[in-house]
Amino acid sequence: MKKTTQEDLQSIVTEIEKGSFERKDVKALFSDLREHLQEGDIIREIAHFIAHPRGRTKGITFTHLQKFADVFVKAAKYGGKFEVKPIFLQNEVMEQWVDDLSSLGIVVNKTLFSVQAAKIMRYLLEVIDLTPISLKNPNIVDAKINGTYLNGKKTTLTFTFKTVNLENSILKIPSNVSIAIPVLEVEE
Repeated sequence: MKKTTQEDLQSIVTEIEKGSFERKDVKALFSDLREHLQEGDIIREIAHFIAHPRGRTKGITFTHLQKFADVFVKAAKYGGKFEVKPIFLQNEVMEQWVDDLSSLGIVVNKTLFSVQAAKIMRYLLEVIDLTPISLKNPNIVDAKINGTYLNGKKTTLTFTFKTVNLENSILKIPSNVSIAIPVLEVEE
């Protein structure tokens, strides 16, 4: 990692710890970390969403959602069950983020950093909100990442989609109805 990149990352982390950071800082921190993390790292996966706001066609999240969509459509058509659970939890994301930063030589005060978790997550949700997910299932359309709101605040990142040609299935789903499942559970 370039010394200037490391200095920039350290500066952003310090601002986060003080609570004097903005959405652009969270975006920059994820973006700068992306190239230094291994595939499969959840921080890198989130950084991919920031880097590809026009849509995702691969990665941990894509694979999870593709499998879910296929199981969901099969259950809707023929009966059966499907499991709905978030892909990421806020605590896991925050812990991985601190570990990744530390492994790259960035000094992080975990306590101060964690105090800012709700604000970090709010900004993160704003940055990746409405990112399309290009699933390969003819019965799934308009698939995207959405922030869900509670009392006017984004509190959970969800995957939403609509279905087509399932109106006459066992589970009758009108094509104008969106379905949502959690991707990132945010605790505030």
